[in-house]
Amino acid sequence: MKLDFLASNFLDFIFPPVCVICGKIDKNWICENCNEKLEKYREKRFLTKIEDLKFVSSGKTVYKKPYFDEQYYIFSYKKLIRKLIIKFKFSDASYISHFFANEIFRDKKINDIFLSYDIMCLVPMDAKSKNLRGYNQTELMLRKFANCSKSINIEFDLLKKVRKTKTQSLLSGVDREENVKDAYAIKDAEKIDGKNIILFDDIYTTGATSNEISRLLKQNGAKKILIFTIAKD
Repeated sequence: MKLDFLASNFLDFIFPPVCVICGKIDKNWICENCNEKLEKYREKRFLTKIEDLKFVSSGKTVYKKPYFDEQYYIFSYKKLIRKLIIKFKFSDASYISHFFANEIFRDKKINDIFLSYDIMCLVPMDAKSKNLRGYNQTELMLRKFANCSKSINIEFDLLKKVRKTKTQSLLSGVDREENVKDAYAIKDAEKIDGKNIILFDDIYTTGATSNEISRLLKQNGAKKILIFTIAKD
């Protein structure tokens, strides 16, 4: 078990649960008032027909065939949700993982979708970035998933990042695609042969990272891929 996960659980034990938006003590990690504020950002969309991905740079538009088959996201990446995810990623706020885990696992439809897949894995970070941040936010989420459900086969180390990339949010669409090209590898290809796989990440923007990893998974025998994210921009 990772030290960062142990540290997170220790802090969760020492400090009481609070609303992730206003900080008011609440056992559900979101108070009733703030939960109502978030309602307009809840979308919970399950897409089974994926259109070609569109990358725009310097007035030029490039369309790419998606390698993934389905997509699910629960929030639109706007205002309060954007602030919450940025806080989760960059402000040492690992406790926010409790809220997102609750948001997902209280939804029967999401759980039913998960059960139709064989493996869930995450988009990995390079070691230096993870050490600077203190944790990988998507890994924390998957560990919460593992605690909530024993029926999902979660592979924490299925993928690895083999080279450092630039920050995607600072790049244009076409540059994002080039930035992640060949940046990932599979540790054990036998595990994915003929399998239906969920790739989990926090935000879906252009689809460059999701599509690159999906390409890698499909080339190594994956049968079907679902991109599952907390939010979609």
